Amino acid sequence: MEFPEVFDRENPGFDAIVGNPPFLGGWVISGTLTNEYLEYLRENYPQSGGQADLVAYFFRRAFNLLGGQGNLGLIATNSIYQGDTRATGLEWICLNGGTIYDAQKRFRWTGAAVIISVVHIAKWKISPPYLLNRRKVDLITAYLFRSGTHSSPERLFSNKNLSFKGTMIYGMGFTFDDTSQDTTPISEMERLIAKDPRNSEIIFPYIGGEEINSSPTHSFHRYVINFKEMEEEEARRYPDLFEIVEEKVKPGRLKQKEKLGLDIGGDLVKQPLRYLRPFQSAIVY
Repeated sequence: MEFPEVFDRENPGFDAIVGNPPFLGGWVISGTLTNEYLEYLRENYPQSGGQADLVAYFFRRAFNLLGGQGNLGLIATNSIYQGDTRATGLEWICLNGGTIYDAQKRFRWTGAAVIISVVHIAKWKISPPYLLNRRKVDLITAYLFRSGTHSSPERLFSNKNLSFKGTMIYGMGFTFDDTSQDTTPISEMERLIAKDPRNSEIIFPYIGGEEINSSPTHSFHRYVINFKEMEEEEARRYPDLFEIVEEKVKPGRLKQKEKLGLDIGGDLVKQPLRYLRPFQSAIVY
């Protein structure tokens, strides 16, 4: 709409696009920009998994706006060649006529502790050599490798049900932990279970990436409160734990909603517990 003359010509589209798109992890897009925006992305960018970093959609959009021999050069997070972000962005582009001809895979942002990638793509077939990390190569894949394929590996049926998405709590107030000031001490958890053994019904070991990566036995030192899908009336049967979550989690959830400018009054009256539940996600074995 800003440049009608660019698209009202024999070879419509931009000759070049350069920029620094926004970064936002795929698992927080809906919470930050609303579910409607995430659904818009899924609808308008086929073959996107919904977990890609926001920057992948900017790569797709920029590529679509290029003319037949256009080029783009964008800054990205280093997740651009990983997981759903790679599959949604670079993989789709490479399988639909794009050629990555210059890329720096891991580059420290000057003056900040941030690792980025810089990727240049042509919307046409450029013959090698290309530049990968400033070295000449004959191929740059969607993984930003010098050899291999652009596509995701095939899923092995034999691995089905061995790992799956569990829970990401997005609020340390749910946890009992002796190593953080934002949590409740484990001694208090033990006291509450001794006071009312029913409290143990909704307290579980909490195992995250830290435990998986630092212990071969995945030993844990944290516990988490999880009301699962309980309604408020049922959750209040555990008053000690409900009070902890209401005190340590609810204020942060309310502040987040207010920051987004959302009307949460009615929801809080009807479903106050939805702001006290852990959000879903994370790896569970």
